[in-house]
Amino acid sequence: MRLPEYGEVIDGLLRRSRRAQDAGRRLASHVLGDGLNDDLAVGQDAQIMG
Repeated sequence: MRLPEYGEVIDGLLRRSRRAQDAGRRLASHVLGDGLNDDLAVGQDAQIMG
């Protein structure tokens, strides 16, 4: 078993973090896209009650 070179390790980490960022962005846009109106409605209710 040979040890991977630093370039390969860094490349793998960058690829993994890029994939995680993409997934996070997709999740955020999904949540914000679907839940934005609900959040605004809740905020307005809180202002009225507060």
